[in-house]
Amino acid sequence: MNSALGDLKSEFRNANKSDQPNFSDIVKQEIENSLTVSQSQIQEMNQELNQTKLNLQEDQEKEARRNNTIIYRIPESDANSSQERKVTDNRFVLNLLTKMQVGVYQDDIRGSF
Repeated sequence: MNSALGDLKSEFRNANKSDQPNFSDIVKQEIENSLTVSQSQIQEMNQELNQTKLNLQEDQEKEARRNNTIIYRIPESDANSSQERKVTDNRFVLNLLTKMQVGVYQDDIRGSF
């Protein structure tokens, strides 16, 4: 009887040992779970960062174009060089805007194409 009782006790102990996870296994599983959550959070933050960058670029492009003005039907210049044609176009635009009393000066015209 004692041997049967001893066998039962040892089987019970072995069963309890195999059912209970090891502390290192628990820590390992928690670290893996934490890393998985951290990786998904990092991916979300990267996506948000990229979207913010795109929005900023779009806003900067809009701001750069905000003061652009297109003027149609400017008389063609007979000048041979592109530099002379630009000067002629700038003079025409400046004269036009001066006659309209817009308050534009030569320095206000940054470029013409």
